[in-house]
Amino acid sequence: MIATAFLTSCLYFIIRFVREKSWETIVIAAVFLAMGNYFRSIGVIVLIAAIIYILLNLRSIGMKKVIISIGVLGMLFNVPTWTQNAVLQSSSVVSEPVGENAAPVYMWLNMGINLERFGFWDNMESYQIYQRQANYSKAESASLFKQEISNKLSEASASELVQMYYKKIIWTWTEGTYQMDRYGIGNESSLGVGRGRGGGIAGSYSYTNAITELLQGGSAYRTGLLWIVYVMNFLMYCFIFIRLVGGIRRKRYDEVSLILVILGFIGFYILWEIKSRYIYPVYPLLVVLSYMGFKDTYDFIFHRKGTLERYSLRKR
Repeated sequence: MIATAFLTSCLYFIIRFVREKSWETIVIAAVFLAMGNYFRSIGVIVLIAAIIYILLNLRSIGMKKVIISIGVLGMLFNVPTWTQNAVLQSSSVVSEPVGENAAPVYMWLNMGINLERFGFWDNMESYQIYQRQANYSKAESASLFKQEISNKLSEASASELVQMYYKKIIWTWTEGTYQMDRYGIGNESSLGVGRGRGGGIAGSYSYTNAITELLQGGSAYRTGLLWIVYVMNFLMYCFIFIRLVGGIRRKRYDEVSLILVILGFIGFYILWEIKSRYIYPVYPLLVVLSYMGFKDTYDFIFHRKGTLERYSLRKR
C-alpha cells in the first residue's frame, strides 16, 4: 500500500508536469517514483510509462524540457537503494551490496512458466534450485534457471503455452474476486481444514465466529457475496472499456499515462510469477478509469439528446 501511494502520486505529478511544464512537479514526481520503487521494485514499469508519455507530448513540452525531465526521473530512480547500501556498508552491517547474491530475476521468470499452475507460486520448486542446487549463488542459479526455462519452453507445445498464458491473464486481472476468496472469506471447504503452511492455499482463521460459519463451504451467503464481487469486477472492466472506446472515437487521450502503466503491468505479469495481490498498485488507476466510464455511460443514458447533439456539432 505504501508503494501504491507513492507510485500513484508520481503519476499525478507526471500528468501535472505535462500540463503545467513546471520543474517542481517533475522533481516531486521523481521523488515519489524513487520511493515507490524502493518499497516495491515495480517502479520501472511506471518509469517507462512516464518516459513514453512525456515523449508523446514532445511538441507541447519542448525538446530541452523533455530531455531534462527524463534525466531527473532516471537520476533519482535508484537513489534510495544506493543510500541504503552506502549506510549499511559504512556501518559494517553488511560486507557487500544488498542483493549481491539475492535470487536472480530468472527465478521469478521460471516460476512464471508453469502449465499446471499458470505461473502461480510453484511450491518452492524454483526456490530450492537457488537454495540447494546453487547454494544461494546468484550467478550459478541464474544459469540453472535459464536452462530450466529453456526446457519448459521446448517441452510444451504452442497450444499449451497459449492456454497457460490465457489462464494467467484472466486469473490475474480478475484479482478482486480471487483476492477476497483467498484472504477475506477463505477458500476452504470446511472450517479447521488446511491449517498451517502445508494445509492448502489459504490456511484458515485464527478463530471462528457466526460470520465465518455463515460463509463456510458452499453456503448461500458465501455464494451470494462472491457473485456480488464477480459482478462488480466485471462492471469495472466494462466501464473502463466504454471510457477507452469513447476516448478513441472523440480523439481524447487524457488517460494515456494511466493506460500505459496498466499495459506495462499486463505485459510484465504475463512473464513474471503471479499472485492475485500483485496488481494492487494499479487498482487506483482502474477505479479512476472505471468511474470515468460510468460517468460517460450515465451521461449517454440520461442526457442522450445533448450528447448526440455535441457529437453532431463536432462532426460539423
